[in-house]
Amino acid sequence: MYKIVALADFSAASEHAIIFAQALLANTVADFYLVHTVEPQSTDRNVGIFKQAETPQSVAKSLQALKLTLMQQPVRTSHTYHTRVLTGNTDRAVENLLNQEHFNLIVIGLTDAGRHSFFGNQATEMIRHAKANVLIVPHMSFIQPLKQIVLATDYLSINTTQSLDFLNELTTQKAIQLTLLNIVNPDKPNLQPSESSRNYIQRALNTTKTDIYTIYDADTRHGLSAYLDSYQVDLLVMIPHHKSFFDLLTNNSLTRGMVSSLRVPLLTLYDPAMD
Repeated sequence: MYKIVALADFSAASEHAIIFAQALLANTVADFYLVHTVEPQSTDRNVGIFKQAETPQSVAKSLQALKLTLMQQPVRTSHTYHTRVLTGNTDRAVENLLNQEHFNLIVIGLTDAGRHSFFGNQATEMIRHAKANVLIVPHMSFIQPLKQIVLATDYLSINTTQSLDFLNELTTQKAIQLTLLNIVNPDKPNLQPSESSRNYIQRALNTTKTDIYTIYDADTRHGLSAYLDSYQVDLLVMIPHHKSFFDLLTNNSLTRGMVSSLRVPLLTLYDPAMD
């Protein structure tokens, strides 16, 4: 059974992301925790008086209403739903929740404006630091059976095949085609993966139908964009908890660009070896 943190801010984007996750895990036993954080705002720094734009009680009612809406989605008998109101800073509240309980996946909605509907500009930090797989769903993503998943990887930075377990289970259960996409900088031949590195990953995915695709491009983001422009991709997958491939896509000023230009759902896989 999977345990899912579904971050809900009651926007159309967050609800769409949760429904996408429902479809992704259709016929899979899953426990959805609908989570919203109430952050107090100080009105008097000297006195320390706080007021809340929304109360835990009002949020609890809204979460219950969302729960009823989600339970009306078709063919979801294998899913159960819970609501959770957290208080304090959103990042820390979610981090504390993950430290207290094991969750397999965090679901996040992305608005049309390219901003995370729940975390805003902190979306990339959530991807980097959350001790769980993270699914980011753009608001305009189609909800349909997945046919093509692409794992963008340099092969070199997958520390343990345990990080591939969720992806392996997902593709095997649904018989989805998986493409291993490697973007190679032709000016840096020393960074090209060895045959043993490729074989290591392919053996870990031996129950999955896989294709291999290599793009030679000195600009990793450009190479990835070119691939997304040319081929159908229903879900893009990355392993961000390292300092090489993912950093080439998100380093410095590229961080916001990566999130804001996201055009397909993105699944980032948690690598426990990086803790």
